[in-house]
Amino acid sequence: MKRKNKLPNKFSIAMALIVFATLTVTAQKKDIYYGPLKISYWGFVCNNPTKDDPFGMDGVGDEVSIYFSTWGSVFNNMMNNSQGGLNPVYGEDFLPMDQRIKAGTATINGGLKAGDSYVREAVYGNDEPNTRSKYAIASGWGDENTLIAILPVVFERDKETPYGKPIQAFDVAVNNAFGDLNFRKKLFALSDQCDQYNGSNPYAYIQFGSIIGLDNYFTGLFSGYQNKLMSRPVGLLPDGQFRSKLLLFTPKMLMLIAQKDFGYGMGIIPVQYDEAGLGNTASNGNYTILLQVKADIKKREPPKPPVQPKLPPVIQGQVTTIMQPAYSINNEFVTGAWKGTIGTSTSNNDGPYTFKFANNAFWVLNDQGSATASGGYQFVNGNFVATYYDNNNWKYEVTSTSYNMTTGELSGNWTCTGTNYYKTGKWIAKKISN
Repeated sequence: MKRKNKLPNKFSIAMALIVFATLTVTAQKKDIYYGPLKISYWGFVCNNPTKDDPFGMDGVGDEVSIYFSTWGSVFNNMMNNSQGGLNPVYGEDFLPMDQRIKAGTATINGGLKAGDSYVREAVYGNDEPNTRSKYAIASGWGDENTLIAILPVVFERDKETPYGKPIQAFDVAVNNAFGDLNFRKKLFALSDQCDQYNGSNPYAYIQFGSIIGLDNYFTGLFSGYQNKLMSRPVGLLPDGQFRSKLLLFTPKMLMLIAQKDFGYGMGIIPVQYDEAGLGNTASNGNYTILLQVKADIKKREPPKPPVQPKLPPVIQGQVTTIMQPAYSINNEFVTGAWKGTIGTSTSNNDGPYTFKFANNAFWVLNDQGSATASGGYQFVNGNFVATYYDNNNWKYEVTSTSYNMTTGELSGNWTCTGTNYYKTGKWIAKKISN
């Protein structure tokens, strides 16, 4: 009985593509890159076929297929949903071979030999990052929280019994890997490294499974199939252990890759599995998988801070009175501790806020009354302006704007300015001690 192909798409290479991606991590103070992106299957190159069935019972030359699956999704990055199953075999196409797509030049009917390549057909939206086209593996909107991982694997196909058993076992192992929180943490930790990509090492998008721990999940998976007619991934050591290559991307990385030619066309990236390089001359398979990257990623510039009145230099410990306010805000008035709330944007009550004026300095206090930062202050146009820096050398400016003599509440604005970062908000506080 022919096995029904569960995939509507006809890809051209044996490849396990497990896409997990984009997670919300703790906000970091780094450049923000955002925009539409798409990674698609493009084709493959047979640099050297595997040592196939000597009798050619499964067709002349090599036969490869795609096992395609996606894992995970994110709120801002629409991945192609899982389409699990076995794809058609690519190689020699003639009866009684089932589910074959003609590929290669070993015979007039196809069959893969050294030097053969296959490029899938052009489809609608092929070059548009905003269009989720037929061969898209990952597509959607990327931002500073986006991390995309893709695992491509070439499967050499044989007529084993039971049909597809090694590929199904591989699928289970991959799901176990990406379901392991500890393994995902390792990938999250690599996101900053991805953002350092500048093209000096053009293939830095490849993470070796033996180094990041992915290959531990495949231990012993294919060693029992040596010297047997069983489908298996290209990339095995002599003892049958698999050496995977995981692709890891951030939007900034994809922006640069989309503009680079790796020898196959703009934005088309190669992933090579070479068994001779692993010392496996018994099988000796060597294939290169090709993926296409399309991205319209831009660097987000922070909003420009509002124009502030020109002030004389603020020196910690120095107090300068320029003009006395109508409600007598001066050094005597502000000296002491103030407690209230602070917020972002137009809010002034997102959380607690305590500060004090003492020893000619402005102090920010925590809930226990201990100082967390300090700076200088001065009086300008009837209000105080305090300036201090945090441990990241980000500049904070706290300004009073009004005083309610009925409630005793002093209120104002604050701003924070750092590298490619700007935030503002409001605060309100009452004096609790002199």
